[in-house]
Amino acid sequence: PIDEHNIYAQCDALPAQYQPACVREHVFLVRLSMLERDTDKTSQYCKYFSHWDIQVQCFGALGGALYQDDPSTPDRIVSECNRLDSQFVGMCIGVAARHYGFSRQPDTGKYLCSALPPEMKSHCQNGVDHAFGSLYTIQTYTE
Repeated sequence: PIDEHNIYAQCDALPAQYQPACVREHVFLVRLSMLERDTDKTSQYCKYFSHWDIQVQCFGALGGALYQDDPSTPDRIVSECNRLDSQFVGMCIGVAARHYGFSRQPDTGKYLCSALPPEMKSHCQNGVDHAFGSLYTIQTYTE
């Protein structure tokens, strides 16, 4: 449950080592139930947490949430991620791009990666390839 008066309470109450994972999962719920799926409001939620590792998880999760909103609109995801402060854009786009890899759409994931600066693009594309390559497949052999 979310405390309407303090949306940070769930994760703030945990020991520091659990806060990044809590925020990564909690941001999805807060964004849907309290922040009206608004990227700017979600960005403020993520910035509340001062530790870099928590922000990394939060802004990455925002990319995942944008993907879940409507995966058929990759340009919207790039546009929404580009609304963030520049140091968070790569996290947002990178996680969204990996979601495309996991959903067997690596070309779309790499399309998202192409919106990043060159020094980030190859890392993002490797993440998409890794996500796609990690999928379990069953090969059928015929005689």
